[in-house]
Amino acid sequence: IDPSAQLVAPLMIGAGSKIGANARVGEKSVLGEGCVVGEGAQVSHSILWNGAKVGAGSHLYRSIVGYDV
Repeated sequence: IDPSAQLVAPLMIGAGSKIGANARVGEKSVLGEGCVVGEGAQVSHSILWNGAKVGAGSHLYRSIVGYDV
């Protein structure tokens, strides 16, 4: 987890997940194991299954991202 990333509870982050610089992972989100949230991306009220990837600058709200997508 990059030191500049913002984490807002409640949330769960699985083992081995990576969160890039200036990313925001927010309330009511669940990241499975090995997820990647790119630089500047925003995730809230969402579920990312194991291995899911969110590209840099993306915004996810009320989303479900499947395995290794």
